[in-house]
Amino acid sequence: MKKALLILLAPLLASCTNFSLHAHSIQQGNWIHEEKISEIKAGMSKNEVAEVLGTPVLDHPFDLSRWDYVYTLDETGKKPELKHVIVEFRENRVAAVKRQD
Repeated sequence: MKKALLILLAPLLASCTNFSLHAHSIQQGNWIHEEKISEIKAGMSKNEVAEVLGTPVLDHPFDLSRWDYVYTLDETGKKPELKHVIVEFRENRVAAVKRQD
């Protein structure tokens, strides 16, 4: 009986050995590359911006003149990293690109 119980519990106990040895990085949002941001120029259409940066994470249903790209990276033992880029549009064309890091 004890042997059977040990055989049944062995896989469960083995899976617990890595419980606190490794913590995972947590990434959220749009991956923001400086090279890609520098490709965004005044006068570009929303479709052109979406081709370069992808669709924005934050959507403002009542303000279609602003797209927010936000990226966070939280790694164990390091200060969390936050990047925030705002693309502002006038008449559906890029008017400004702002970084808020």
